[in-house]
Amino acid sequence: MLCFVFTDIDGSTQLWAEHPHSMAEATAQLDRLVAETVGRYAGEVVKDRGEGDSHFVVFASPTSAVHACADLVAAAEIEGWPGDTVLRVRVGVHVGEADARDGDYYGLAVNQTTRIRGLGHGGQVLASQTVVEMTEHLLRDDLGFRSQGTHRVRDFARRQEIFQLVGAELPDSFPRLKTAELDSVPLGAIVIIDIVGSSGIVAGTRSDEALLRSTERWQQIVSTAFERRHAVWFRSVGDGCVATFRDPREAVEFARAVREALAVHGLGVRAGIHFGPIDVVGDDISGRSVYLAVELQRIATPGQILISPAARDLLDAAGFQTEPAGTYSIPKFGLSWDAAEA
Repeated sequence: MLCFVFTDIDGSTQLWAEHPHSMAEATAQLDRLVAETVGRYAGEVVKDRGEGDSHFVVFASPTSAVHACADLVAAAEIEGWPGDTVLRVRVGVHVGEADARDGDYYGLAVNQTTRIRGLGHGGQVLASQTVVEMTEHLLRDDLGFRSQGTHRVRDFARRQEIFQLVGAELPDSFPRLKTAELDSVPLGAIVIIDIVGSSGIVAGTRSDEALLRSTERWQQIVSTAFERRHAVWFRSVGDGCVATFRDPREAVEFARAVREALAVHGLGVRAGIHFGPIDVVGDDISGRSVYLAVELQRIATPGQILISPAARDLLDAAGFQTEPAGTYSIPKFGLSWDAAEA
């Protein structure tokens, strides 16, 4: 059993857009702060800004992990960041088993940790019930946990009780957890991704165990890319995924991150992105906007991220560069689109 910790910078995309030079200095400063704090508590930084602005840390002791998280967030809150940049770190903590391979960790416990982190806000440390049960009587006197209620954590069937770490030097007041209720987000950017080349790997896989490892690795890459952005909703579908974002820029960056990460494994992606109304059906999404994103994904060539005119116009207005991709016919909807690509 290991204790997993995932951190990231709340609002990092906007910070990079507004303060690119000071953000480069600030993230390097945060790297040093993480390394120093983790080192004091005998943790291991598995991924130091391996993707985006997040850190993946593993501890043998859950108590040490919680103490390190408290110290890290408290230090980040009073750190002298360069220029007008202010970094606010959010953290997710969970305990479980994982498969260690090639200097990384894979498994449900790792995925669940990223999901827990994704519920939080900058300056907030969130932990699973397992962490609380293993540490609450071992923490130093200035720390404790406060229940945030039970919540549905994406890709996990059972609702789970989530706890906030509280302490004299930690921020205490936050908005409600980001539980991704789509009924409060009538408009969004929908991303449909299909992994190209996975069928050949599956066909060449000689054992069920090897197939499971390959599938888990693809899913970990995709879900990690998703959690490192300000996302709303995610679901794995076969060898791909469906995801939604409030900001189309985040949608494009997510698709690009998945494309780049999978390329290392000899895999490509086809992706479609559209912006429009999202219909909620139970715990799923549906409607014209989703189907249009699906059609774009089907049209896309391997390695291509196709973007609808609606999403392209919003990206252009935000100064996010795209390239013309040509005119595409979508007979199912009687449309002819001048699509873009990223």
